[in-house]
Amino acid sequence: MPVREIFQAETRASPTTMVPTVKILGLRVRFGIGDDVKLLPAFLRCFPAVERLHIESKKSAEPTGKLNLEFWKEAVAIECVQSHIELMIFRNFHGDQSELSFLQFILESAPMLTKLVIVYPKRTFTSMTEANSKLEPLFAAKWASTCCSLLLTEGAYAEGKEPSELQNFKRGSNFSVRDPFAFIVRA
Repeated sequence: MPVREIFQAETRASPTTMVPTVKILGLRVRFGIGDDVKLLPAFLRCFPAVERLHIESKKSAEPTGKLNLEFWKEAVAIECVQSHIELMIFRNFHGDQSELSFLQFILESAPMLTKLVIVYPKRTFTSMTEANSKLEPLFAAKWASTCCSLLLTEGAYAEGKEPSELQNFKRGSNFSVRDPFAFIVRA
């Protein structure tokens, strides 16, 4: 059953919807699809103890709307963001306004965040200067964490060209690995 049918944007965290044992969470989000982004706060509320958050931004063929920082500021408190997230890896960054709004929300709301890694697909930007310029709004924000470092790096592959093992769900459930989603970036 698709997540969209289980979670609605108005889903409230409750004992029946919360999974308090999850410390590492990996999600794919189409930031160009307004309805998908509206599900993200409800979904994150169901995982209150997440310490390591991996987000993969997926391009959508026909964007239906972009949500700005005001959407995130109006989102009801998200416990994992406010109290637990120490590391966030954001893959497939394109510099879109909706991606930047989400990243700014995280930086302004996550006092435990010590490392934010932003990975953009190979050949997305013509230079590191261009890639850095996309992040300027993040440096104008007031970060909640005083000891957070931000790393911007180009991925090894162009979007959609990753080897199939990078998308292997078996690896995502491998409990012998500290962080099964951190296979592209050392974290």
